[in-house]
Amino acid sequence: MGFASRYKNDADFSIFIEMVVALSFVPIENLDAAIKQLGDDLPEYLQPSLDWFEDNYVGRVNRNGR
Repeated sequence: MGFASRYKNDADFSIFIEMVVALSFVPIENLDAAIKQLGDDLPEYLQPSLDWFEDNYVGRVNRNGR
C-alpha cells in the first residue's frame, strides 16, 4: 500500500505522520524527549517507520557520542 492510500485508510498511520510533522515545532533541546515519547505511544507496527525517520532525518547518538 502506498503512503497516500495508507494515510487515507489507516488512522494510526495518518496520526503518526501528523505527529512527525509536528516535531518541526519542538525546540531542538526537547527533540530527543519528544521522539522518545512519540515512540512510546506508537502502535508496535509503526515503530519501524519512526526508526527510519530517526535514522534518516534526526540521527542517533553513536558509541562515540556523535
